[in-house]
Amino acid sequence: MATEEEINALKEEYNALNGALISINVEFLKAVENAKGLDEASQRVAKTYQRDLTKSLDSLVRNNRELLELEKKQLDNQGLTAKEQKKLALLQKRVAKDRAVAEEAVNGLRLEGVDISAELELRLQEQLDINEEIVDNVDQTNTNYIAQRGLLGAIVDNATEYLLKLDKSGLAAKLLSGELNKQQTLLVAGEAAFFAIAKATLAGSDNIANLEKNLGISYQSAYQLQNSFAATTANSEKLFITSKDLNKSFTELANTTGLLSDFGGDTLVTMTTLTKQLGLGVGEASQLALLARTQGEDTESVLENTVDTVNAVNRQRKSAISAKAVLNDIATASKSIVVSLGMSPELLAEAATEARALGLNLEAVDKIASSLLDFESSIAAELEAELLLGKELNLEKARSAALDNDLATLSKEIANNAALTETFASGNRIQQEAAAAALNMSRDELAGMVMQQELMNLSQDEFIDKYGEQSYQQMQAMSASKKFEESLNKIKGVIGDIGTVFAPILDGFAKLVGIIAENKAAAIGLVGVMTTLAAISIVKSIADTISSFAKAKIPFAAVAGIAAAAGIVGMATAAFGSIQNVKDGIAPSEKGPFTITDAYGATAVTAKGDGLAVSPNINRGGGSNQEQQRTNMLLEKLLAKDTNINMDGRKLNNSMQTSGVSYDIGV
Repeated sequence: MATEEEINALKEEYNALNGALISINVEFLKAVENAKGLDEASQRVAKTYQRDLTKSLDSLVRNNRELLELEKKQLDNQGLTAKEQKKLALLQKRVAKDRAVAEEAVNGLRLEGVDISAELELRLQEQLDINEEIVDNVDQTNTNYIAQRGLLGAIVDNATEYLLKLDKSGLAAKLLSGELNKQQTLLVAGEAAFFAIAKATLAGSDNIANLEKNLGISYQSAYQLQNSFAATTANSEKLFITSKDLNKSFTELANTTGLLSDFGGDTLVTMTTLTKQLGLGVGEASQLALLARTQGEDTESVLENTVDTVNAVNRQRKSAISAKAVLNDIATASKSIVVSLGMSPELLAEAATEARALGLNLEAVDKIASSLLDFESSIAAELEAELLLGKELNLEKARSAALDNDLATLSKEIANNAALTETFASGNRIQQEAAAAALNMSRDELAGMVMQQELMNLSQDEFIDKYGEQSYQQMQAMSASKKFEESLNKIKGVIGDIGTVFAPILDGFAKLVGIIAENKAAAIGLVGVMTTLAAISIVKSIADTISSFAKAKIPFAAVAGIAAAAGIVGMATAAFGSIQNVKDGIAPSEKGPFTITDAYGATAVTAKGDGLAVSPNINRGGGSNQEQQRTNMLLEKLLAKDTNINMDGRKLNNSMQTSGVSYDIGV
């Protein structure tokens, strides 16, 4: 921390510098005014140069005021904020510009004939040097501070500054500056943790409900399944994998296949990878992930081998077929192709890569296979093409491969009949149509195949030689910003998994409230219980009040106690005054059923279709003593009633009659 003497010394240095600049400017003004032998034009030009000099020196004085504030902060061993660093960079540019303007103005004055002493010019140069040195020193000090703090420290400083801008309450500022004591800091941290867990609990409840709704399984099963997603997430090293994503992937796989199956954690990770990182649609990703699952539980390794298959074909063909494009071909392949190739991603990858090397895709090669097996028309088209092209064709091996559903070999055999493509490029229209007909293709389809082959010749294997082969892992690469975003999502996901543990408590309470809300009798019973408890509480308060006044050693204590009790009764009357009172009369049955609450909180519900008569002349059936006995009996039954709440065979609470209520929630 800088002392007051150090700050004052720094101010004095700047004041002296600014004073020197002002003094030099005054002397230049006098030199221009006292210049002799200048004509009118030279005087105007000299005054223009003088104004430029004055502006530049005034600007330097203003710059020094801003530099002083930055140096004061550095004197306190504080780093400059991002905004202050921008200001420093601007000051450097200003100082350099002001110096250039000042020197140009002095040269201009001399050329116009103004007599400028060497001593004055030297003083100006010295002050300009000092100004540049000051701004350079401030910049160097800032650079040293950043180097000392390191990259992480610089990021934290700037993040803190940004947070303080966003914080409207000032709480963040106090927390970061250390103004809060330990107890206050722990309180803030506790509140933050509580809200984070509360939010995570709601998210966990949503995930469980999503499984219940989409899969039609029980709450307990959905809860266990969501916890298994959390375990898979914890074991996965991929940043973009969260239990929420696995929940979504499981639901999508179930909806796509129409099956509820234990797909296995690795399958869900693969499904999520294909949709989030490789950009495949749900249907395509489902097919590819499930094909990998049929080969084993380690679906990630299956896809890695699939990409290796593409690389192997590329090496053999000296081509540069995109593995991602091949994966997409497999994902969109027809069921007949998939099943014919044994549902093996590696065999499908080989066939798809060979098809692309030919300039086609799996569907197009499969179509050619079907046409070649129509022997009569296929052989006739082949002979006609040979006649028109003047070259020999051999599609026998291609027909054999088509018969065996060996699409990879079929693509190679078609490629071996180069006469078809070569003649197409140089032949006439009739020859082109004959060449296309030999493969049961249209002229335009064969042209597309030839064009695609020519485009692939541009790359050959030069790209792979220069940049290396493809890998499944590299397809999942993320930018730094994406990694940061997914890291935050991963942390949120972990907190959400913690919240899932508490979700049954929240869901159990919500279920209890739902049962009460949907059951009219239960709702009315709850109102009765609460009303009765309130009445008991009031009676006890009256008794305690009179007793305490009676024990007090003051005159008229008992009378005072009764008066206080009357006050309690008054407040209770006011509280219950909000309940609707009924005047004498008859309520028709269509308005019922009616809920009746007596003075002690006991309730009764009339049967549907019964009317209600209210009058002091109705026979009470036994007098006040009998009514009092009946009320007391009801209260005794209520207090003796088992108040334990059970749900799904589990006791959620101890008796309400105990002084402390505890909960034992099994998860």
